[in-house]
Amino acid sequence: MKKLTLILSIILAPFALIAQQKAKPLPLIIKGKLTNCPESKLVIYFRDKNELILSDTIKVDKEGNFYLKTYKVTGPQKTRIVQNNIQINDLYVAPGYQLNITADAPNTLTLITTIKITGHGAQSNKYDIKFDSVNFARKNFTEVYKLNEAELIAYIKQRKKLRDSLLKVVFGAPNAPKQLSINRAGIIDLTNNTLAQADKYLFHFGKMITYDNAFSDLSLLLQYVQLNNLDRESSMNLIRNNVDQDIWTNMFRPEYFISKEYKDIMTSRYLSFLTRMDRLRDTTLKTRKNYGLEKVRDTYKGPIKEFTFYNLIDDKTYFAKSLDELSTLVEDTKPFVASISNDQLKKAITKNFADKETDLMKTQIGKPAPNFTAISNLGKPYKIADFKGKVVYIDLWASWCGPCRAETPAFRSLYTKYKDDDRIAFISIAVSDGINEWKKAIKEDKPEWLQLLDKDGKVYKSYAANFIPKFIVVDKQGNIVSFDASRPSDGKQTEDMLLAEMAK
Repeated sequence: MKKLTLILSIILAPFALIAQQKAKPLPLIIKGKLTNCPESKLVIYFRDKNELILSDTIKVDKEGNFYLKTYKVTGPQKTRIVQNNIQINDLYVAPGYQLNITADAPNTLTLITTIKITGHGAQSNKYDIKFDSVNFARKNFTEVYKLNEAELIAYIKQRKKLRDSLLKVVFGAPNAPKQLSINRAGIIDLTNNTLAQADKYLFHFGKMITYDNAFSDLSLLLQYVQLNNLDRESSMNLIRNNVDQDIWTNMFRPEYFISKEYKDIMTSRYLSFLTRMDRLRDTTLKTRKNYGLEKVRDTYKGPIKEFTFYNLIDDKTYFAKSLDELSTLVEDTKPFVASISNDQLKKAITKNFADKETDLMKTQIGKPAPNFTAISNLGKPYKIADFKGKVVYIDLWASWCGPCRAETPAFRSLYTKYKDDDRIAFISIAVSDGINEWKKAIKEDKPEWLQLLDKDGKVYKSYAANFIPKFIVVDKQGNIVSFDASRPSDGKQTEDMLLAEMAK
């Protein structure tokens, strides 16, 4: 009998292995209740194994209840849930996590101060909740960009002290503070930690957060260098005296790639720092096209190199304003795209180019203005076709956009001058904005012209509102006259443009 059992075990072992290999991955489940949430849906973003962005939509019912089960998360990562002015940032997710999130969510600020996360995976999410809680309790709302050098260094040291303390509390290394330092051997010793035994991703997230903290501090120093236009010597002295030199001299270690802050800084401030230092040494580089991409090609190593290539090209594609600009970008970036070994990233770049071309084709001068339906602050629906026979001056803005709201006095003057002229209509459409914040801004600014809210993001997408404030002119036939029109504050230039269309 024992012999038969052994034979069966040998025979069945390969099939058991195949079954194990084909086993369906564990899903991520996120559920809970966001009381007073003004949104009917939220969007959660993930990254796949190629670091390309995926998303899922989370429906929120009238009571604020929501539920999501997804298999798109194939590994541990930091994500965010957003929709207009509702944001849950720095959410740590992994296959098999079952998170229950509750909060009072009329706006992001209230959400942050009331959020609670329970369930499997909750321990990994305690760090940021505790960090936010301490800062709100202490009223730590420092405007970092206003600090001088000494104040900034003191701020970073104080913040690091708090962060290290919270790391020990959340990730359970009270007797090993030295292990909280960044080094190649590891971050936190969780070998005998019962929390880590219950959550196999806990060590990963502890390591991720520690790297995030280090690169966040470096990011602030690089920001200071740029904002204050420091010379080469002053810049290097600031970095040498306040950054762990093991990090600074080894910026391309593959283990750093788990950190979102690392990826963010390498595609922006660190690269800007490198190119700026070069241009201070050689002023001819200031006019050299695509020098940033060249610097990545010649300097970067490891997984961050192709990630940066992709993101730089993606950003340039996103902000392309015309078909000619896009065509030039495609041609200029060919050698850099060709150097990418990851076929999925190459395909994604090609798709981004094609999608952008489609968007730009829809918004060319002379083409019909993309239609939309949006609700006014008085609850009435409007669409662009309602204004046929009139010139339409469209303002895309948001309550959180300072430059947008700075246009209000000039817009009011322009509107007042022509409000009784049946040849023109003035419309402001809030994009990427929360309904409560939008209504609050209207109450404060008291605009008299039509106010609409792009609640579902259709105007933002169809009118390619990649930057705001943005002003658009539509002619009497409903065709686009200008997709990047002058602002009300441009005075006579804007008025003359509108009068010319009104006269037709």
